[in-house]
Amino acid sequence: MDWIRSWIFTGFPWGLFPSSQWQHPLLFQICEYTGIYGLDFLLIFANFATFFLLFEIRNTAGSKKIRISPVPVVFLLLLLLNILAGTYLMERQKEKNLKEPHTIFHAGIVQPHLSQRRMASNPEFLEALQVCSDLTSDLLQPDSPIKPQAVIWPES
Repeated sequence: MDWIRSWIFTGFPWGLFPSSQWQHPLLFQICEYTGIYGLDFLLIFANFATFFLLFEIRNTAGSKKIRISPVPVVFLLLLLLNILAGTYLMERQKEKNLKEPHTIFHAGIVQPHLSQRRMASNPEFLEALQVCSDLTSDLLQPDSPIKPQAVIWPES
């Protein structure tokens, strides 16, 4: 459903269910191989597994025989596999970062606060150009402690 929603309604894959896991970088490591939809599957599968577990608990509440659906077990195995793979990938990246020299890149970002509702006329274009140029010259002052290697302007 998330994949369909990202194509049909907006055309942008924004606000997908896995975005709720931004504080858990270990879970996101699967996305290197499956994309965001692999984590989406895992999260939705967690809900299915919880449903099947609660359903079985409710149906076997009065009996002495405990029956567990294989769905929660499969989910726990997938989650464990994801956590182990995520740990491995994060450790591998840490080792790679320690071996390779780091390059610091300074970029200046211009945010002119121009209205998106303005007309696409020549005077308004020149005004936007002047505002961005002034902000860029402020970034490139000789007394500035950090000299940007690139200046990024907005697309508009």
